[in-house]
Amino acid sequence: MEEKKNEVITFRTTEKTKKILQEEAKKVGWTTGKLAEKIISDWISKTNKTGGSISFIIQNNETININGKIR
Repeated sequence: MEEKKNEVITFRTTEKTKKILQEEAKKVGWTTGKLAEKIISDWISKTNKTGGSISFIIQNNETININGKIR
């Protein structure tokens, strides 16, 4: 049985990122929130399998370095 989703997170993003999320969500018939939740859930699932330790450095306010990999 799937866990019930009843927690809310709000975050600020750029207009460009929001627009991309909206466009991609529309392609699959989802809401922007559903797409964002799917991306984050998949990322958490993947990182928990590789040790779960998350370290990141924001470089130049554009690039995020997660566990030595540029994202």
